[in-house]
Amino acid sequence: MVTNLRRTCSVYTVSNGFFAVIGKAQFLELANANVDLKHKLYNKINAYKDENFKASVTMIKNVPSFRPLTELCLRKIAYRLRDERFSRG
Repeated sequence: MVTNLRRTCSVYTVSNGFFAVIGKAQFLELANANVDLKHKLYNKINAYKDENFKASVTMIKNVPSFRPLTELCLRKIAYRLRDERFSRG
């Protein structure tokens, strides 16, 4: 949504779950209508803690050219990476 990349996930719930999707145009309209809400939304997105994602940010941070970048910049780069997994063999 924020980076314009396709994101996929699997979700398992013990009980019923409720999920909502908002289009980019509607999200930007909502975010730009209220600055406080915009900051809260982006803070929630930036608070996302996934072990694989944190590992990606750490790998990027280990590249000498990227060390001076802010955490926010590193996260933006990590969101643009494509996750590709290979099986043994």
